[in-house]
Amino acid sequence: MIILNQNTMKHKFLILSILTFSANITFSQTSKDISAGVIDFLLRNPKTANKMNVAESTALDIIGDLLKTASERKHQLEYAAAGSNQITVNSSDGRQAQFVKNEQGKIFLLVDGVVYPIAQELVEEAKTMNSKNSSASIYREKEYKEDIYEGNYDYRTTLIPNVGIDIKLRVEPDVSSVHRYIILNEDIIYVLDRSNKLYYKVYVKGYTGYVRSSYLKRQE
Repeated sequence: MIILNQNTMKHKFLILSILTFSANITFSQTSKDISAGVIDFLLRNPKTANKMNVAESTALDIIGDLLKTASERKHQLEYAAAGSNQITVNSSDGRQAQFVKNEQGKIFLLVDGVVYPIAQELVEEAKTMNSKNSSASIYREKEYKEDIYEGNYDYRTTLIPNVGIDIKLRVEPDVSSVHRYIILNEDIIYVLDRSNKLYYKVYVKGYTGYVRSSYLKRQE
């Protein structure tokens, strides 16, 4: 943890560099609400995450999104705008935090004027998770076969073209919820419930869950 009123020149220079870097970002930001547990987890400076824990898995997701290139994140609507090296989130207990990646690729968390470095071990874990998700998507493309839904549904659809990111089917209609499947472009999606305008309940490839409605083609 680095406190802003520390006297060492090294710490002052680090803080000034990060805050200047953050202030110079001109891309528009979309702040999102997450559980307070995500920030509390990262403030402990962990070196690994339990992927079965929703808060810890969400922390890895956010770090992974920040590590992606601008082209991979150009349609990212859940956290930040295209090309940005900063992700702004609001926690459920009223705190705001910024995830910042500097020019050396190191990631820091800024909360209430305090800079917290993210352990490199946790960053590497997020990188590994990104790599595994990409490999799994490629494998599923080769083995693809539609899983037909035999229950009642509203309509069938697919993802909108050129989404450019991994679209996650989540257990609950919330960005902080754990995901159970990454939807492919060619997957047939059965829309089961549209009562929540932001997240639709859907069935896809044997899984039932929730996906952002903005990622789905509209009913024709």
